[in-house]
Amino acid sequence: MLKRLKGWLGQERAPLRVSQMQMHALIEVNLLELNLASLDATYAAGEASNAVPVHHKAHAWLDGFKRQPLTARRDWEEVGLEARALNRQLKSVMAAPPAP
Repeated sequence: MLKRLKGWLGQERAPLRVSQMQMHALIEVNLLELNLASLDATYAAGEASNAVPVHHKAHAWLDGFKRQPLTARRDWEEVGLEARALNRQLKSVMAAPPAP
């Protein structure tokens, strides 16, 4: 997905079938993937007990999102809002100092 977005953003405009709301939602989803990868690299599963619930929630949401094809009918505004909320939760966990 990230390569597709990078290609679209490099052009003057996105393909006609992609709305601006969909582009913003997909960018939020990609940020969620990056935040999860960063959290996975920073914390081992047992080290950050406060990260586990949001970590599992974000992975479950992302897995559900990826199971559906991009062509599926979706409420892109809702997808963007959900991904943004998960990103905020992950960022607050990553900003907290790790437990000793």
